[in-house]
Amino acid sequence: MDLGAVWFYHSFRTGLAVKDLFSQDIDTQDVGGVDKYELDTQVTVSGSYATEAITASVDWDLTKQGRFVNREDDTRYLRFGLEGNAFGWLQARLGYEFELEDTLDDTFTAGVGFSLVICFISIWLAVMQEVTNSAYQET
Repeated sequence: MDLGAVWFYHSFRTGLAVKDLFSQDIDTQDVGGVDKYELDTQVTVSGSYATEAITASVDWDLTKQGRFVNREDDTRYLRFGLEGNAFGWLQARLGYEFELEDTLDDTFTAGVGFSLVICFISIWLAVMQEVTNSAYQET
């Protein structure tokens, strides 16, 4: 279960999100057998400034996100994003996320979206350097 709250003041917004309110472990299949993946409670605060033409945002994970049990692979992010809106139907996005626990590399994101009458289409790209110290690389 997740919880969230948001506060609006003119073009400013601030929010608080609590994900996975009840922590749990999930058994996963690994090449070496069964492993456990942790779903820990994660708390994130955010702030943004939004107008019809542009939105700028920042999100900060206050708590680490546990991943695999018995591995040093926790993550915690500080994210920045910028979205421009042209004509009310074309959006362009740029973002950057810093991984604060040095488990994964920082990531640059970019995308474009189309708001049509009956649907929304979004195309995005995420670019990061080689994954170095994570659960995805066996040493």
